[in-house]
Amino acid sequence: VGNDKITAREFKLRLELSPYIPKDQSMSKDSVKYDFLYSLIAEKLWALKAKEQGIENTLEFDFFFNPIEDLFVRDALFKQEIESKVSITATDMEKGIYKSQFTQAVRFFSSSDSLSIFNFYNKLSQTKNIDSLATLFTMINDTSVNVKFGDLGSEETEDTIYSLKKNAYSTPQKLNGGWIIYYCSDNIFTPVNIGDQQTVDGIKKKIRGRKLEVLFNEYRINLLSGTNIKINPKTIMVLSNSLWEKLKNKTAVTDKEIKYFELNENDFMNILLSYSKDKLKLPLFNIKNNEINLYDLLSRIAYMGFSITRLDSNLVFSKLAYIAKRFVEEQILTAEGYKKNYNLLPAVQNDIKVWKQKYLAQLYMVSALDSIKVTENELKDYYSNIFLNSNNQLQVKLKIITLNDLDEVSRLLDQMNTGVQFSDLAKLYGKTDSLANENGETELLPVSMLTDLSDIATGLHKGEIFGPIKRSNGYTILQLIEKEEASDSTLPQFDKIKNELRSNLRFKILKDKLNQITAKTSIQQNVKIYNDVVDKISTPEVPMFVHRFMGFGGRMAGIPLTTPFSGWINNEIKQRLLP
Repeated sequence: VGNDKITAREFKLRLELSPYIPKDQSMSKDSVKYDFLYSLIAEKLWALKAKEQGIENTLEFDFFFNPIEDLFVRDALFKQEIESKVSITATDMEKGIYKSQFTQAVRFFSSSDSLSIFNFYNKLSQTKNIDSLATLFTMINDTSVNVKFGDLGSEETEDTIYSLKKNAYSTPQKLNGGWIIYYCSDNIFTPVNIGDQQTVDGIKKKIRGRKLEVLFNEYRINLLSGTNIKINPKTIMVLSNSLWEKLKNKTAVTDKEIKYFELNENDFMNILLSYSKDKLKLPLFNIKNNEINLYDLLSRIAYMGFSITRLDSNLVFSKLAYIAKRFVEEQILTAEGYKKNYNLLPAVQNDIKVWKQKYLAQLYMVSALDSIKVTENELKDYYSNIFLNSNNQLQVKLKIITLNDLDEVSRLLDQMNTGVQFSDLAKLYGKTDSLANENGETELLPVSMLTDLSDIATGLHKGEIFGPIKRSNGYTILQLIEKEEASDSTLPQFDKIKNELRSNLRFKILKDKLNQITAKTSIQQNVKIYNDVVDKISTPEVPMFVHRFMGFGGRMAGIPLTTPFSGWINNEIKQRLLP
């Protein structure tokens, strides 16, 4: 594609690590593979068009992409300075295998009163009935726990517990401002098969995780020690007021445990555009000679999302102040990563390139949509064509959940994996999408009114679930509840759906426009598809949605989600794309 190449490895990763279900779900596996490739090529071509138009240099692109670039730099810092220094010795494995064979049934006797705990300890050697003794010390907490290898954060504590035989106990240990005694009720032995690679890998993972945490804490303390940074409260107040203005009229999003009110991408863009250049440069804090300002914090919050559990301006300010403190540490780590030139590492450059293309393509599509204007007469003609002159207007009812926060998406998918019905989750989350009501359900809608979801909804069978889909306002998961042909009595009136019609017509015009542009640009950019290579690539049986956990915190989609868009290809274009 132009001067770029889609390698077999990139293609396979993009296809395997993100859900991709084309409009026509009856496609064969090989056809899906090519459909995905055409969509991926379209994404890269749109990114090239975005660069031609200078979108890469706009405030909007920088606002949404800069936090992602910083995230990759911090991740590289973590890998180079911490992860690469973890080593697992033969002794570590021997200890891990030994501990993995035992579950320690332990009673934790704890108290903030040292006199009580030492008195209890002295009595232990004088009795064989631990239960009777425990009843005499009502001020001491008695908790029974089955401890397995890797359960405890502290290896030192774990070593103490695993050194105890049945009915043995430790000396009083100082812990979290109090005292504790570990009493071993039983050693439960379960042999470990060290010939099973999965078992061995599991033991290694626990050892590695614990060593990572130790090195992480040491590195963080060394880097941040002696740092004294003052956050400007006036800048926090300015931003807090803007967030509150957007939040105070929001509808609650409900899940199983809490209600919350959240901002979406459009809200953040509106806030950004409402500020003057001077206001965006309001100082937040300094790291050496580098000034971090309101714009930087707003950009970071737009990426991570912002929500509150109740509509309270004080809650907005306190949460923002907390985020700002964490942001200080993030920026110190980011500055260290750039100082060490980790942004120039090939792996980081490749990640940045892939995600930059995705964001440029997305902004190109948005700019193309913004340029489309629709007249009143065009709207009426469109209404007549799809409702009055059509004999087979399809209507659907959906359950739909749209979330900004990937952590929330992950929790939702985890609940579905445990057997919770999506219909129940839609009720719990409530109105998360403008199409849905308080129970997360739409009315019976003409499929042509669903804009970017129309093709997906058309291809679904009753009861089928699809997603997550990356949309401008978050990640969407939907379920088809009903599908039927419309009758004259169920057709909506023009005036009632005028605004929705305008959005749909603009989206339809956009698709037609992008099909033409993409086809033309594929020839201009000398796109070549090597079918012999594509045919050899195996395709996944099950679509997956993969998260990537980043060093020093945070997570993101494992790979950019590719939007199905293969309508630009036809037999004539296919012939011109052959090498």
